[in-house]
Order: sequence, then structure tokens, then C-alpha cells
Amino acid sequence: MGRMPYLAYLWPGLPTILANGSWLGLGWAAVFAVLVNLQILASVWWPELLPTHVRNGLWVATAVFWMGANIATWRALRLLHPEESPAAEVSFGDATRLYLRGDWFGTERVLTDLLQKNSRDVEAGLMLATLWRHTGRTKEASQQLDRLELLDGARRWMLEIHQERKYLQAAASVGPSEVEASRAA
Repeated sequence: MGRMPYLAYLWPGLPTILANGSWLGLGWAAVFAVLVNLQILASVWWPELLPTHVRNGLWVATAVFWMGANIATWRALRLLHPEESPAAEVSFGDATRLYLRGDWFGTERVLTDLLQKNSRDVEAGLMLATLWRHTGRTKEASQQLDRLELLDGARRWMLEIHQERKYLQAAASVGPSEVEASRAA
């Protein structure tokens, strides 16, 4: 996930819609649209619709809603994308180092921690599926790949996901005794 354009924050809910198609963001955007349209209707086209003090109160309510929704949107995006924080990058780097050393238990621990923080982290999910294939847990690996394919962020990783599926099929056709023999060697 790249940086959100600053102009997207002018309309409450729009950043969360753009980031992950959030229904809550759509609700914020719709409520803000109703408030703004009511303001335009009452101020420009039909000033007699509402008394002046009610129109002014609606402007204040719209401004307060705009500020509150933008703060809530900013917080929601920070919770949805913790992988952009430096601590998460270090954790994924740690997982990679542990994986390359052959420390399967440590790698799985770090990757599951990353996925608990952000279940939409495709990179960590794909690495976990690969780890499970290497350790002979093909059923879990296949379920993980099924879950990954449903995520929007997995589009750019589809080639790797399909390649991992081929490796899983090859591992299933080899048989468990040959996998154990290759691990012992």
C-alpha cells in the first residue's frame, strides 16, 4: 500500500474506500454527501427551506463531522496497514533471515505475529504457505493460498501464488515417505 494522496482526505471515508473498499468508509462518505447536499440546497437554491440559525448549525455540524470522520479515517488506515511502520518491516526482515537459516519454528512465529497484526499481509501469508510446504504441512499451505487468493492485494502476487500451488501439487504427488527422506538428507 502506497501513500494515500492528500486530496483524498478532503472527502471523509474516501481514503478507506480507496485503500480496501471499506463499507464503513462508504457510510462516512454517504453521510457527508447528504450533509453537503442539504447545505447546498438550503443555502443556495432554497434559502427559505431552513431558518438561518438552523443552516448555520448544520454548517457547524458538517464541519465537525468532516473533522471527526477524517481523524477516524486516519486512525483506521493506521490500523489496517501496520506493515508500513518500521517495526513491521524489521519483523518481516527477521522472518526472511530466519527462513534462510532454516529456523522454521522461529520463522513461523514471526510470520503468524505479522498476520495477526495485519491479516491482509500477502507477503507474509505467501511466505508462511511456502514454509508450511517445506515442512510437509501441505493442507495448511493450500488453505493459506486459498485465503490469499481472495485478497485484493494478492493480484500482484498471483504468479507466485500459482507457482506455489504447482510446488504443492508436486509435493503431494511425491508422497510423504520421499519428503521425509529428502528432509533427512
